[in-house]
Amino acid sequence: MTTTTVHTKRTRVGWGFWLQWVGASTGGLTLAMLSLAVIDSVAGQENSLGDGLAHIVGLALAGAVVGIVQWLVLRRQIRRAAWGVLANSVALPVGFFGGYLLGGPPVDFFGGFVVLGILGGITYWLVLRQQVYRAGWWVLASSLGWVVGGGAAFVVAVTMGDAVGRSFANETLAFVAILSLLGVAGGLVGGAITGAALTRLLQHPLPGARE
Repeated sequence: MTTTTVHTKRTRVGWGFWLQWVGASTGGLTLAMLSLAVIDSVAGQENSLGDGLAHIVGLALAGAVVGIVQWLVLRRQIRRAAWGVLANSVALPVGFFGGYLLGGPPVDFFGGFVVLGILGGITYWLVLRQQVYRAGWWVLASSLGWVVGGGAAFVVAVTMGDAVGRSFANETLAFVAILSLLGVAGGLVGGAITGAALTRLLQHPLPGARE
């Protein structure tokens, strides 16, 4: 790989990539929350076992949605980015139920964001460390970014949840709207922070990493 080629590929990772990552994170999390809301509504909440299973399946699928949308952006820059799909599929249900046991709603959704950042950070670090310099920073950036993103979603749930719920006559539509807001808020904030860190890291590939 020549110096010219390396320079050309580095310049491709900038604001355009950051915007794509923020859009993917926001859109992915919004779609993820929508899928969770639909699955949860279809399963119903009368049966606690059925509701629990619906949450496990819904959250796993939601995590996969986030991972796939992010992969569509990241696959152009690094190899083996698809591992993020598996990591996110595990992270959301684990974090959600951990948060539920600790504090119930909306701590459960905050927990999902936290584990999403930690597990996703570790998974992508294992991939990035072979392809970019200082990849270890990604674990911190991912964890911090999604903690702050989860905090934004938590604030939205606390401050706007009741108002949004009252604005819909249908309980299911209200639930869908609230979860969508959580996805938008968390995705925008978390995506912006993690996207900035990822953009910075990808500007410094290891020799031969993108051949």
